[in-house]
Amino acid sequence: RSRKRQPDVERFLGDLHTRMDFLKQIHRITFEDIFGSFRLKKDSDDSRPTRTDGLVIKKRRLYFSNTVVILQKPDLLIKIFLESGRRKIPLSIEARRVVSEFLHLVDDDLKKDRNCIKIFNKIMALSHWEFNVLNVMLVTGLLGKFIPEFTFIINKIQYNHYHLFPVDKHSIRCVQIINGFKEPGDSIMGTLYSSVFKEVRNKNVLIFAALLHDIGKSDPAKEHSKTGARIAKPIFERFGYNATEISDAVFLIENHLVLIKTATRRDISDEETAVYLANKIVKIRLLRMLYLLTVADSKATGPKAWNEWTENLLKDLFLKTMGILKKGELASKKTQRLIDKKKHEILKFMDNPGDKNETEMLLESMSRRYLVYIPAQDIADHINLYRNLNDKDFVWQISKDGGSDFRTVTICGRDVPGFYSKIAGVFFLNGLDIVGSQAYSLGKDHVLDIFTVKPPKDRLFETQKWEKTEADLIQALKEDHFLDNALGRIPRTLTISSGKTPEPNTVRIDNETSSFFTIIEVFTYDFPGLLFSVTNSLYRSRINVNVAMVATKVDQVIDIFYVKSLENDAKIETEQELEEVKTAILISLPQIKAKEMNNEKN
Repeated sequence: RSRKRQPDVERFLGDLHTRMDFLKQIHRITFEDIFGSFRLKKDSDDSRPTRTDGLVIKKRRLYFSNTVVILQKPDLLIKIFLESGRRKIPLSIEARRVVSEFLHLVDDDLKKDRNCIKIFNKIMALSHWEFNVLNVMLVTGLLGKFIPEFTFIINKIQYNHYHLFPVDKHSIRCVQIINGFKEPGDSIMGTLYSSVFKEVRNKNVLIFAALLHDIGKSDPAKEHSKTGARIAKPIFERFGYNATEISDAVFLIENHLVLIKTATRRDISDEETAVYLANKIVKIRLLRMLYLLTVADSKATGPKAWNEWTENLLKDLFLKTMGILKKGELASKKTQRLIDKKKHEILKFMDNPGDKNETEMLLESMSRRYLVYIPAQDIADHINLYRNLNDKDFVWQISKDGGSDFRTVTICGRDVPGFYSKIAGVFFLNGLDIVGSQAYSLGKDHVLDIFTVKPPKDRLFETQKWEKTEADLIQALKEDHFLDNALGRIPRTLTISSGKTPEPNTVRIDNETSSFFTIIEVFTYDFPGLLFSVTNSLYRSRINVNVAMVATKVDQVIDIFYVKSLENDAKIETEQELEEVKTAILISLPQIKAKEMNNEKN
């Protein structure tokens, strides 16, 4: 099978979903016909008129007064959905059947009719979780007829553990989630979404862009964001949007993954990340709409795309980028005031302030991003940890994160080549999974590494496990090849049983986002020792890891590293060096193979 074709399993599941959707509609018809009369037996059979001529209400359902009126007024095919959304009264099964049978009346003139487009915009704004009028338009076929380009994503399946819904249903769920932002809800985040939504001037552009944001997935051979922007532009033109609105919509669709990728794959504690994003987005109105679209897209995808951690990362990135767009690039004076205030707080928290000049010199050697984003109490704890180092290679502190089942391991040590890699190695050796990490400099010769780690499986002997891990790290720092045996436990092949051709291992280099670091992204499938395997290859290539992060892309994991060359403590600039790093990483990874399927012939 060519990679440019949609996988066979996805085409099969799309066909299956179409047929199951048909059965679902048959079930609804049967239920309403058989049980509806019992539930509504007290209701009058007499029909009541609506505000729209040609539509009537009977037994709490919307009907066409007759089919002749549709031939005279074909826009009733759209108006019935507006009436349904306004009154929260569903279409009768008969009305649904009539809409489906009269779709041939939805011609080019009707699709370009300004009144019909205005009605459609109102219908989108009325589609909520409680009353899903847009989904009924989809089921009857009217949505695909009114926007023909949408038909190519109907029942389009993405076969992975990431997306729970077909592309068309996912797109409609995005619209519903955005409409839900009209009300603040009970949570702090709900209030934030509502306040941002109120600031959006042209809500029609945002909602329509949400409906079309994945329309590029009609072509599996191409990158769907750029393809979708190209497909959506003539749709917005056809619907009569002006040049600015079209430009905004195209930007939203083409960049609808930018915020979530940046939040989960870049160091957002580095102010430069938000500056880079602000320079890309430029306008505050675009940032507001892009944020809400990103939240809706992630929520509608499934739990692997949306959780409290992701939500907070996205919020922090949005607020930082908004601050830069509103107040200028670095807001240096405000940042410096914050740092000065924090330094005074740190001295108060110190167990033994000692020599004030020594402490101030140590604070001066720390990076601005560290001083801005690390709490004062934590910085004081780190300084106390540093003072306990003396002539040791490292000291560490292990704490349990409040309200979570993770451990924070704060390690202060001498800045020696391979320090990060050896920590990753001993964690792997002792069965401790690293979730994320940050690295900072302490003076000229010391580093502070902060790891978030899953605790040992056997909690009864957790203390003993940490003691053994500490002893192993001492040995690894003394003997450069101590962890060679651990490398032998890394699998050489990974068999993927996803039902489709697995993606190959990929390494990408970003030398634009950061002025000081080369950013390396490693796309692969998860396996024990992944972080150690990659960082060891970087260490052997004379590359120093400053920050490491973990993210996901569908069924793959992405390890992101902010690195510098050990030779000159600078970014890796030459093409030859970059290619050598890529090659070293790829060699360190297992080969990816698809699980062979046994086809038995009857």
